[in-house]
Amino acid sequence: MKANDVEAVEIGWDGAAMLAISVLVMVGTGGLSILAATGFVLWHAVRARALVQSADGPIIVLGHRPGREGQVSAVFRARLDRSRVLADRSSAPIIVLGGATRPGMPTEAEIGATYLASHGVPSGRILTQRGSRHTLENLRELRRTLAGLGPIGQPVLVTSRVHLARAEQMAAFMGLALAPCAAEDRYRPSLSILLEAGLIHWYVTGRIVTQWTGSRHLARRIG
Repeated sequence: MKANDVEAVEIGWDGAAMLAISVLVMVGTGGLSILAATGFVLWHAVRARALVQSADGPIIVLGHRPGREGQVSAVFRARLDRSRVLADRSSAPIIVLGGATRPGMPTEAEIGATYLASHGVPSGRILTQRGSRHTLENLRELRRTLAGLGPIGQPVLVTSRVHLARAEQMAAFMGLALAPCAAEDRYRPSLSILLEAGLIHWYVTGRIVTQWTGSRHLARRIG
């Protein structure tokens, strides 16, 4: 399955079960639940700020699948360029997230770090997290990385506007207090919002089922 940031999601039997339940919820509510999810994603995409008041904590950049030749995609470039703007206003490190999407290719984090270094960001300020394949794993590994940095200011999360709602929901569920920052200056309508709505509907359904059942296995999968 591909999300707005073109991430690969490992479904597995439990993920497929959550997907089936998510679809049942959509049908059972007459489509109102997915309509609400779409509105939630759109609300975040439109209202998100492209700059934050302070960037004293690490600047987190969510990766994006590169082109066939390993080039930085337009979506990823927007995120990286926004992180450069924030970096100019502070001395905080930039942490680029994202693993390999194809065998033999550099990781998203490595591609992002190379781009930043080639555009004037000192390599000593750039950290990478290269072992994750999708947003959930990105944030899970980020939680470990931040824990190892010691006392820091509030981290800033940079991603695409349409991706912010889901990323924020996942981060909050994991106990990560991140200041959201939109990569683009403004929201431009795109059909990708429908896919993001479906993914956040799926994720929230999984959270509710996990709370109802008390399943530790599902809790580990989504948090």
